[in-house]
Amino acid sequence: MEYQPMMPPFEIGAFDEMKKREAQRHLDWYVSEIPIRLELLKSLYARSGKNPKELDLSPESLIPLWSWFMPTVQTVQLSKREFEKMRAQYPEWIWDELANWEVHVKSLNIAMDIGIYFGEVMIAKYPKMKWGFVEKPKSYIDLNKPTIMYPTGADCCPSRILNTLTSKAATKESFSKELFEAFQVNTKPCRALIENRE
Repeated sequence: MEYQPMMPPFEIGAFDEMKKREAQRHLDWYVSEIPIRLELLKSLYARSGKNPKELDLSPESLIPLWSWFMPTVQTVQLSKREFEKMRAQYPEWIWDELANWEVHVKSLNIAMDIGIYFGEVMIAKYPKMKWGFVEKPKSYIDLNKPTIMYPTGADCCPSRILNTLTSKAATKESFSKELFEAFQVNTKPCRALIENRE
């Protein structure tokens, strides 16, 4: 059974080109889909023989979730032409560091939903956090993407975190507590402030 990707029912362009109204429309749709995406993730987890009750939105639940996902990450080999096209986007001095593979789209779809789960764990632990988006500066790496907004004004983009960790998992360089540690790192800057206000 194929894992259904998260697809908006309307056309969206590049995040860095969105107007505020478009970014808000996308965010509203994205947030409305969260319960569905979490159920899909839990269902896939259960079909693999795991107990979906483990996914209780606690920070500790990130450990079994990541331990389950890491060994399933698949890659696809880039053709010579695809690799050359990708390499042309980087300066020559970095070419030796580039990989001739990419993470399979199925793994990326699951990682996207794990990113949603990660964001929901943050909100469950620190209810003053919420989904939002950053609209400036225009050079911002996560411009207009669904992001967890902190009450301190800082933010965290779960999809970017999951893309990075999924690539590490594909190279077998990841470890079971890595997603949990990402949670710890990304809540540390405002943890004391949030906890003091609660």
